[in-house]
Amino acid sequence: MDTAPLVQSSYDIESLKTWINFAASLGLTGLMVAFLIFLFGRENSFVYKLPKYKTIALKAGLALCTSGALLNAITMSDPSWSESLLKVGLTILFGWTAWFHYGHFVKPWREEMSAGARLDAAISAGKPARRQPSARKVATKASSKA
Repeated sequence: MDTAPLVQSSYDIESLKTWINFAASLGLTGLMVAFLIFLFGRENSFVYKLPKYKTIALKAGLALCTSGALLNAITMSDPSWSESLLKVGLTILFGWTAWFHYGHFVKPWREEMSAGARLDAAISAGKPARRQPSARKVATKASSKA
């Protein structure tokens, strides 16, 4: 009588680990690219206020990590479980970081830029801007009434 299990899984645990590592590497690559764009893609970013060597170190470190994650995905590397777990954690961390940075820095900047674009469109259309009275004129009118 055959003692083999009645139901055999169609995959083994090692190939699952490879696919988890592949998905985490792709996710990490995409999220780190987004974070790089969010950090260095705006002219009013705080990184441009840092000394030049710190900006270069930050950009080089993020670019090297992104390249390593992409290379892991391309080669379908098969690291140990601890490295796959680390990569999943880093993917979640950079996902949160990119989401936070977009929500607090990029989105307000885009809204500010679109408001400026609306003002530019109104000016180019020839619509007169609403002029606010200056404080000096308001003070002059108030003192002349007294």
